[in-house]
Amino acid sequence: MHKSARSKKLVNGQEFKKCKICKENKHYTSFYGNRDKSFSYCKLCESKRVKNRQREFKQKCVDYLGGKCSNCGYDKCLSALDFHHTDPSNKKFGIASYSKARNCWKINSSEIMSELDKCILLCSNCHREKHDSLNTEYQNRTDKF
Repeated sequence: MHKSARSKKLVNGQEFKKCKICKENKHYTSFYGNRDKSFSYCKLCESKRVKNRQREFKQKCVDYLGGKCSNCGYDKCLSALDFHHTDPSNKKFGIASYSKARNCWKINSSEIMSELDKCILLCSNCHREKHDSLNTEYQNRTDKF
């Protein structure tokens, strides 16, 4: 018998499955996947698990770069801190996109640290101002032609 088939229960002709995190019996549509093969965690628990993993990843990256905005020193809200590549032409990948990979820090830590070394940590406001000044510099150069 298939493992997922054993974990399903029929209630009033409906298939239910028990989430391994919250331990609640939920309709099979509350799980990612399909009837024959689905995740062990319900969508809500899986969503929380992924958010926590991504937050832990970002916290490690922020800590690696000093834990505060390199321009103004802001350090209150993790979500308000951004990774700014000092030279966009050397950018191999975006740090945020890496946080979506499972076990990203464990598997590719040297690659991630190498990319972080190309970045400075900026709060959202300083990051926007930095990009605005870059756009202004570009605009000034193109206006001369």
